[in-house]
Amino acid sequence: MAWVRYLYIYGLGSFLNWRMLTLSALPAPTLLFLFSFIIPETPRFLMMKKRKIEAKEVLQWLRGDDVDIKEEYFELEKSLSCDVEFASWPEVITDRTLRTPMLLSLAAMYFQQMSGINCVMFYAKSIFHSAGFVTSSQLTMALLVVASVQVIFTFVSCLIVDCIGRKLSIIVAAVLMSISLIAFGLYYQITSNYQWHNVAKTGITSPNLNWLALTSMTIFIASYSVGIGPIAWLLVGEIIPVRARERAAALSTGFNFFLVFILTLEFSNMISAMTSQGTFWFFGANCILSIVFTVVWLPETNGRSLEEIEDYFRRK
Repeated sequence: MAWVRYLYIYGLGSFLNWRMLTLSALPAPTLLFLFSFIIPETPRFLMMKKRKIEAKEVLQWLRGDDVDIKEEYFELEKSLSCDVEFASWPEVITDRTLRTPMLLSLAAMYFQQMSGINCVMFYAKSIFHSAGFVTSSQLTMALLVVASVQVIFTFVSCLIVDCIGRKLSIIVAAVLMSISLIAFGLYYQITSNYQWHNVAKTGITSPNLNWLALTSMTIFIASYSVGIGPIAWLLVGEIIPVRARERAAALSTGFNFFLVFILTLEFSNMISAMTSQGTFWFFGANCILSIVFTVVWLPETNGRSLEEIEDYFRRK
């Protein structure tokens, strides 16, 4: 839904003032509030509350009427047969079976944000303007292309992530993100060098490479939308054990938004200190590091139940 938000804002923001744009977004949270009253609780939560019949009904509804849920229900009941004792902060830190998945979730959030995604989205208009999209129509076109790609490939991610697995999705996407960020930095490098060495001496203007900037950002956004973007959040719910999830998930979420705040706050200073090309190459380098992280440390969770994943960390 975040990507639909960007498409909505980029589209209407081109001709609505900020007050009307804010009011036009009011129906979305209103509908969310109303539908929250009819969304069913999860089977795990209902089992923890000793509401077994409701848990079985919800599990059957989630899996479909033609699916036999007896084995899954039995495993769920078995995993919660003992009262769940939620871990304290000292336990989360000292218990290796809790600490390891928590650190992995923090690392996933780090690489998600250090790809530079929110810097690109929050400063998209300024970035495209500096990349040669100077007219209002050019800027609107570029922003709508980026936002549309986000929406499309987020839905694509929903269709393929269970087919090819979490790790492969992140690795392939990170490779493409690295290439696109390096190419975008190369755009700035080429235009900068051309201006310094040619315009000053010959008066010849730099070649029109707007296509390189737009293509690079489109590939970057598409790759992020099927890779570390959604999967980082998915991993938080999959790899952190139930008894530590309350604290570890809160820490991971807080860490994510802390990085969002710091990066968006300092993005302009990063460009001043490292140049535009250096900043995007820095983000590209982090995408390369995320490949190493995924290959070496991140377990594959696709096709595994929460109980199997928890047992994996227990045996590590």
